Amino acid sequence: MNGPGGFLNLRKPRGITSHDAIESVRGILGVNAGHGGTLDPIAEGVLPVALGHATRFLAYLRHDKEYEAVMRLGVTSDTLDVTGALTPPVEITSAPSQIRAAGETLVGLLDLPVPAFSAVQVDGRRLYDAAREAAAGGRPAPESPVRRMQVFSLEVLEVAPPQVRFTLSCAGGVYVRSVIAEWGRLLGCGAIMERLVRTRAGSFALADSVDLESLRFLAEAGRAAEAILPAARALGHVPEAGLDAASVSRLLHGQPAPAPAGLSVEPGAPVRLTDPAGRMIGLGRLDGGALVPLRLLPAGESIV
Repeated sequence: MNGPGGFLNLRKPRGITSHDAIESVRGILGVNAGHGGTLDPIAEGVLPVALGHATRFLAYLRHDKEYEAVMRLGVTSDTLDVTGALTPPVEITSAPSQIRAAGETLVGLLDLPVPAFSAVQVDGRRLYDAAREAAAGGRPAPESPVRRMQVFSLEVLEVAPPQVRFTLSCAGGVYVRSVIAEWGRLLGCGAIMERLVRTRAGSFALADSVDLESLRFLAEAGRAAEAILPAARALGHVPEAGLDAASVSRLLHGQPAPAPAGLSVEPGAPVRLTDPAGRMIGLGRLDGGALVPLRLLPAGESIV
């Protein structure tokens, strides 16, 4: 694949890590790549990927997400999902209406422990490393820190005990496993995550995603560019400033450039900088009525 890269809406399969998925993308396309939001190995679905020089803009992608999940009631595990050490099942006494009502309380700002088996760092160490060491030594997992998580909506689609299928939309940083564990605690029977599909991450939707097999087919046919999203799609939430050639030159040399007429953004907020051909050359910010560089592509390179 030629050029500086762009953005890819990858459908990660169940059973591999996000890191493994990125390594596959690198091997297929022959470019550096990074992802915008880890998915656990048990999870599948949308994994935003930046290719080549676009990796420097990963932090500016939208972080809101949507999921479809299956919860299993009546059991708990150390990983909060079906991959961990399961406790013996207990009787589920809650009626479907009670299960739905408990789920309705899990909308808004929630203070929940992050999963012990997660990549969260405590004192410079990944929680899953400490949890695995504890499990190997027959010791309880270390106490997980509590994190504030924001759930925008939760809709129960089907209640067929012990399974409950639901959708959830949330801000970045939400662990669906933690929400499920709290749901089970509220019902008094425990619960774990059985299946998780990320159906949207920011502007990346599952319906528009490409799996690794399809990506490999396109690359071998010389058509990999068909899978690449334009910058305006991936970063469409960032206001655009269309620049003339002189302003492009000034910014690429680290100098401020006049802000286009009509550009209305908060001072310091990122602005998507595009050249006269509509190609993105990087991000800037407003400073005293002028645009100054924030994060730019190398001179002479752009993302369509």
